[in-house]
Amino acid sequence: MTSFHRFLMALGALTRCHQLPERSFFWRGRQFPVCARCTGLFAGFLLGLCAGLLFGAGLPIYIATGVAVTAMAVDGFGQHFGAWVSTNPRRVITGFLCGFFLLWALAGWLW
Repeated sequence: MTSFHRFLMALGALTRCHQLPERSFFWRGRQFPVCARCTGLFAGFLLGLCAGLLFGAGLPIYIATGVAVTAMAVDGFGQHFGAWVSTNPRRVITGFLCGFFLLWALAGWLW
């Protein structure tokens, strides 16, 4: 592991991400510094912030929060209680939806 990769992993740990290898993406044999769900969440934050600043609020903040949290909660609880096994693509999508809708509503509301 290079010193730069160790640095990225330490930054990922600061986000309180569990960084489990089986729940993370790998690129060129190196693990992402955060898990698949956090990867989607951060990507959603970035694009949701852009959407909110460019286009204003997409949904009222209470509806956006409900949509955002429901997507991730359904997947998390379904996996926890054994209804299904969540996959990394599902985790990144639910994380993205959560981050996008939260920041879109928040940025639009603040702007």
